[in-house]
Amino acid sequence: MKIVRDDVARATADAIVDSACGVVRVGAGVDSAVFARGGEGGWARRQALGTIAEGAAVAVPAEGELQCRWVVFAVVPRREEKGGGDGGEALKACYRAALEAARKAGCGSVAFPLLGAGHRGYPPEVALGAALDVLGAEEDAGGLACSLYLYSTVAVELARSMFGGVEDYLGAHFRSEEGIWRSMEEACDVLETWVEARRPWPDEPEAEELAAPSMEYGFQKTGAGAGALPPGLERKLAGRGPGVGKALMALMNRKHFDNQRLILKTGISKQLLSKIQNGKHVKAPEKRWLLAFAVALGLTLDEAREFLATAGYAFSHASKTDLVVEYFLGLGHPRIEVVDAALACCGLPTLYPDE
Repeated sequence: MKIVRDDVARATADAIVDSACGVVRVGAGVDSAVFARGGEGGWARRQALGTIAEGAAVAVPAEGELQCRWVVFAVVPRREEKGGGDGGEALKACYRAALEAARKAGCGSVAFPLLGAGHRGYPPEVALGAALDVLGAEEDAGGLACSLYLYSTVAVELARSMFGGVEDYLGAHFRSEEGIWRSMEEACDVLETWVEARRPWPDEPEAEELAAPSMEYGFQKTGAGAGALPPGLERKLAGRGPGVGKALMALMNRKHFDNQRLILKTGISKQLLSKIQNGKHVKAPEKRWLLAFAVALGLTLDEAREFLATAGYAFSHASKTDLVVEYFLGLGHPRIEVVDAALACCGLPTLYPDE
């Protein structure tokens, strides 16, 4: 086997293993990256499978831009917090199930992500140990060329200490949508410097974002004019923009996005997207959704500013999340997975929901 430092959704192999949700929905991390490249065809394949049991794995033909023939949907069991075990054996069984599914599909090579190290609750050392124990064992992986794809610096350093020669497939580089390459260390330094230069951060934790501004206006009647608005204000209100729903629809049309593609890219529910589009929110939608839309649609920084303004928002230098998104939009058309990786490195919530 070999260990590769890259996004597994970019792997070239007979099969790519996806850390999938048991129910029919798009999860975060690897799952979102695989569906982003698999497109509508990949999503249709997943829908046809229905619910997949925890610990099970199912192979389906690959679709879209994935560089593989098969995708193996493996549902990692959640780690048991009680009972004394670390959950490593259940995780190993999931790796074996994925190998068996790939073997039955006639595959000769399989690319794995580090299963279980995300919201499933396994410590990195347990997740990596399970992967190495199974993928490096002849009795489990015999006949299959296995690659383990690591994305985080922590996982790579662990692999170096536990396994020896790690192949840095990208030479510790990562990539934006437009092919901008820079080392992970350099990118983190640039991003940190760029963020910190915007304002001196207080010692206390950053406060939660303010509630979304109300889109309703109320005016108190005065004696003169019997409640009439001042002429300047009346003209101002008459000239206000189309609202966030119409603005979103216009951008989707211009960028050739349908609802399903935006749902796959951002993880928003069909119901909430419909409410935003139809203007059924009493208040403006959460800012994080608008930031996710801006990244998914590939807006320029100026386009993103105009879009945020339709809901009464703006990029704020008091918000680290805003600064990270603004930084990547300034680079030009980043992938949402890249932005989320940077947000996670900064200890911030990702744009794509974890659950």
